[in-house]
Amino acid sequence: MVALAFDSQIEDVLKLCYKHVGIFSKTFLPESVSSPFSPLHTSIIDALDSAKQKVAIAAPRGLGKTTLARALVINSILFREYDFILYVSQSESLAMMQTENIKRELLTNREIRRVFGSIKIDYDDTEMDESFSKHTWTAFGSTLLMPRGSGQQVRGLIYKNIRPQLIIVDDFEDRKELENPEN
Repeated sequence: MVALAFDSQIEDVLKLCYKHVGIFSKTFLPESVSSPFSPLHTSIIDALDSAKQKVAIAAPRGLGKTTLARALVINSILFREYDFILYVSQSESLAMMQTENIKRELLTNREIRRVFGSIKIDYDDTEMDESFSKHTWTAFGSTLLMPRGSGQQVRGLIYKNIRPQLIIVDDFEDRKELENPEN
């Protein structure tokens, strides 16, 4: 009987986490999101949680925009919201570093593994070897995460007949270009 009550509690928490990136972050990523949310954080989280197709966020450096973007991607992977996620940054190396951070969190976070299991599980019935490299990798055998850098091809990308459904563009600017008076 106690196990049923515990399962019900987990289900209630997961329902909240599914709909709210802030609650998900505080619940499953407490080391990354340790400070209280400010009103600016709350407005960013509200934008991420909205049903809008396009969301642009401009906020001061060091506020945690990248952390919240990673939390959104992790949430989307765990709840199997999308089949194809693109993470775009100023360079492929930066984008790859963020997708590796996401992969590392999914593979090593004890609470995530306890509740969601291993992301390396392949649900496909095919004998296809799903990629799990730095350049692209799949979670649960169904969600592809691909890093891309500025200037790399993003048009025409298709995974299992699906185009990218979530595109995160993070720190896309080149500091030299931003400081150029002509720009």
